[in-house]
Amino acid sequence: IEAMLTGRPVIATQGGAIASLIDHERTGLLVPPADPTALAAAIRRLVDAPAYAAILGEAGRIDAARFDISETRQALQRLFDMVGSGR
Repeated sequence: IEAMLTGRPVIATQGGAIASLIDHERTGLLVPPADPTALAAAIRRLVDAPAYAAILGEAGRIDAARFDISETRQALQRLFDMVGSGR
């Protein structure tokens, strides 16, 4: 999320929590894990198409802005309170 908030295009591996934050080819690029050839191709794609990289970066920034750390903190606090009270 922090990288997306910078407005830079993001490339991540498919699977896991990070991949769930990226909409492939809309807010970033996803590549298979342990595939350096695919990673290099994704990097090259963005280097060769700076306008597309900028579009991905801006879409990622807008999308990441929906994550509000204060909401997450409040949800965690409610969970801790519930667990602590034995409910």
